[in-house]
This record gives sequence, C-alpha cells and structure tokens, in this order.
Amino acid sequence: MTLPITIFSIKRCDDGIITSKKGSVQPNKSPYSTLCDILTNTYPDEAADHGADADQEEMIHTFSKFSSHVYGKKNKAGYATYGYSAFLVYRGYEDNPVNTDNAWQEAEIFNFHYKYRDSFDTRLKADDTVGWQTVTEQMALSPSDMAAVKEAGKIRTNVL
Repeated sequence: MTLPITIFSIKRCDDGIITSKKGSVQPNKSPYSTLCDILTNTYPDEAADHGADADQEEMIHTFSKFSSHVYGKKNKAGYATYGYSAFLVYRGYEDNPVNTDNAWQEAEIFNFHYKYRDSFDTRLKADDTVGWQTVTEQMALSPSDMAAVKEAGKIRTNVL
C-alpha cells in the first residue's frame, strides 16, 4: 500500500503555481539559517532561536519544534517519540526555473517527516497561500521539486 505524500507548499501570487518553500541564502548567513528563517517567518509566533551561522543539526532541531504540541527543542534521541525524522534527499545542482538561460543553482533538499501535522495546523497563520497539499502527478510542481518529492517518497516507503 502506498501512502499519499503531502507537502507543505506555497501558492505563488504572481502565477498561482504551487511550489515548496524556498529562499535565497543571504550574505553572512548559512543556508541552514535561511531555512530556519523561512520557517519562523511562516510561523510568526516562533522566536528565532538560531544564529546566522546555524549548521545542519541546528536546523533539524529548529524543525523538530513542530513535531508535537510540546513546544520547544527536542533532544535528538526523542525525535522518534514525537513521530519526527529528518534526512537529506538530495545535494547537488538543480535548474533554476526562474531563469531562462539554463542557470543552475546549488541545492540541498531535506525531508522532514511529521507523523502528526496538527502542531503545524494550529500554528499556521491565516493565509490561503500556504498549507498542506497532497502530491499528484498533475500538480504543477517544478521538475526538480517533483523529483525530490518522489525520491523522498521512495526513501520513506523503504523505511516503513
């Protein structure tokens, strides 16, 4: 039995295309800090408890805060208790769909698995541009986003 894959997505205002949350790395910030910023900007009640030089482990800890109604950082050993896991799906280059001159950009794509979504749902700001979406073949995801989602689904299926 194949479980449906849901992603936390954003609908772009300019063209209505659904995409995963992304961000450009700002000067003097690590890529992991940028991802933490995206999360804390989506959930304005969250205090940014990561530094500009956050590493991969600190980013995973930041995302763990949403794995249950027990807010705050969880210790790594307790992740499974809250139905949370995180792993790197892809590290390399991806086509930049905004650019038409075959520009490639560095990318790291992570899968953050939450057994329980209710912690996200109760803290999501009232906005119809972000939310959970079940992935279908007809969904207007960029090719690199769709490939990453499929790869995460394969890995997740092998883990279960």
